[in-house]
Amino acid sequence: MPIPDPIHAVAIVGGTHGNEITGPHLLRHWRRHPQEVTRDSFETQLRLGNPKAFAANRRYIDHDLNRSFTESRICGPKTVRPMRPSVPPC
Repeated sequence: MPIPDPIHAVAIVGGTHGNEITGPHLLRHWRRHPQEVTRDSFETQLRLGNPKAFAANRRYIDHDLNRSFTESRICGPKTVRPMRPSVPPC
């Protein structure tokens, strides 16, 4: 099996569902203590996934993101194919 390309960036996303507070709490913690999630080998990005829903303390505003992962969206023409061999391609 070929060796996969190295990872250059990692995104840690919290708050995908606006009414779940653990992810945003961890994001705040890691912004104050970045040494816990940063590494010399890749860039670490901390992102709030659904800021409008988080501000409204609602699971979602327009549509439930869990219902967005349909086969046509995942395997559509603009999809970036996974690079890791453990993830089956579309």
